[in-house]
Amino acid sequence: MKNSNTIHLGVVGLGPRSRSWLYLLDNLAGCRVTALCDRREPVLQEAIAQRADSDIQGYQDYAELLDQPGLDAVVILSDPTTQTDLAVQAMQSGKHVTTEVPACYTLEDCWKLVLAVERSGCVYQLAEQVRYWGFIQAWRKVVASGQLGKMLYAEGEYLHGLLHTTHPYFQDPQTGQGFTPDQSLNNPHAAKTWRHTAHPIGYLPHTLSPLLHVLDDRVIEVTAMATRPQSYCEENIEQSDVEVALMKTANDVVMRVMVSFVPPSAPRGETQCHWYQVRGTQGALESKRSGWDKHKMWLADHQMADWSAMGWSTEVIDAPPEARLSGHSGIDYYAVATWIDAIQRRATPPLDIYKSIETAAPAAAAIESLEHNSQLIKVPDFRPGPQRALGAEPATREFGA
Repeated sequence: MKNSNTIHLGVVGLGPRSRSWLYLLDNLAGCRVTALCDRREPVLQEAIAQRADSDIQGYQDYAELLDQPGLDAVVILSDPTTQTDLAVQAMQSGKHVTTEVPACYTLEDCWKLVLAVERSGCVYQLAEQVRYWGFIQAWRKVVASGQLGKMLYAEGEYLHGLLHTTHPYFQDPQTGQGFTPDQSLNNPHAAKTWRHTAHPIGYLPHTLSPLLHVLDDRVIEVTAMATRPQSYCEENIEQSDVEVALMKTANDVVMRVMVSFVPPSAPRGETQCHWYQVRGTQGALESKRSGWDKHKMWLADHQMADWSAMGWSTEVIDAPPEARLSGHSGIDYYAVATWIDAIQRRATPPLDIYKSIETAAPAAAAIESLEHNSQLIKVPDFRPGPQRALGAEPATREFGA
């Protein structure tokens, strides 16, 4: 018999990232994985064989998973190019949803996701975890206290040399096996993945989400530039090496964000491939760039001649034991636990649909800018009310269409 307090979950997309998700969900109170879904039969069967649950159900057909009796919610870990449609389909069937970063790659998909949540009443949260790092929470308090004065500027970088850590650009579509660029040459099993056509800047919520959390702000316009759409590092990678977006927020803060996946990323110490800075009229904060570096703060009214090293880190000091078992310095826990808690309480999650989309829409606008010669793109206000620009919301669209 189903426990009314337990959220029964289906996990969709069983690539390498799903392993850490399943480990986390198995150790998280209040939920239970009852179904797995992947269109690749060998991948699905391998995942089922690794489970201790004798009654777990496996599906290659997503619609069949959504029809499973007693299923409450789905965790969508598929390619970002397919996540929006899968999420909308789940909410049409009354299932709560969380998706991995970036949620959406186009402004059209942003609207589809917002309208699906509004019309279904389901709980949606983007699984963006970097905003939960300890130093990000500390920065938010410093900014809110007014110590930095009027905020003027923020920047962030996400440099992740994927070719030197994983092999996501070429895969066997049947087994999911990854290949390096060299291994892909003359290999009939090595097919190009979605990454060849996806702009790196579309993946910037890990950079933008923590900055918007610190600033308590949203982006209103974006322009972007990039290197050519073919790597200089690997000749058979059809992707820009560097993409940069320049943004302005509703509170008149200028932002610069950069994303790069192909070139080798420099060591980043405990923060790995992420770096951030915020500046105001009276001070600034900067994250560490290496293992020997420190997080730093400068305050003008303290007549500080130089930056002061701070004891902040990625660690969340009061994290529960189950959080410490999760990935990315323990913060994966918060992105999932807050969603499960919101479902159980029928409450609004911390990173609700509007905050989630406010991390994804600027990235989608940056992609549009890149594809239109760095044109300045306005970012819609997706929140309900008269501030929604006339004609911005596709009101005539059928639900989920």
